[in-house]
Amino acid sequence: MSLLRSILLLALCCTVTKLSYAKDFGIYLGPKYTLYIHNNLPNNSTAPLVMHCQSKDDDLGWRTLKVGEEFHWSFRVNLWQSTLFFCRMEWEQRVKTITVFTQKHEGHDCETAKNLVPIFWSVQESGFFFRCKKSAAKKKYPW
Repeated sequence: MSLLRSILLLALCCTVTKLSYAKDFGIYLGPKYTLYIHNNLPNNSTAPLVMHCQSKDDDLGWRTLKVGEEFHWSFRVNLWQSTLFFCRMEWEQRVKTITVFTQKHEGHDCETAKNLVPIFWSVQESGFFFRCKKSAAKKKYPW
């Protein structure tokens, strides 16, 4: 019995090790998400939208968006489905950090049978609006 336990423990350790290096080998499950952030601030705005988006593993850097411009990136969730992206948004005197993707919320809300899943964020004077597919945008965060 002790030999069987040792073999099972060894197999488990090898599996966990393989999972922890899954990103290095490009192993992801599920659909590919593309997240769009669109600057829908007022046309008469003198200040651009300045933003910095990142996850634990990926720093997407600082971006400056004029009114009407968008920034987007694509990704797949990790094996543990714990992928989380957040963005710090700055406009005029306002600063807000928001979560723009978790598998539990945005990922679940936007799931589709297709392999490509678009997720849309609209930054407006009154706050941050989320939508997926062809649904109506919903305000998720105020400034």
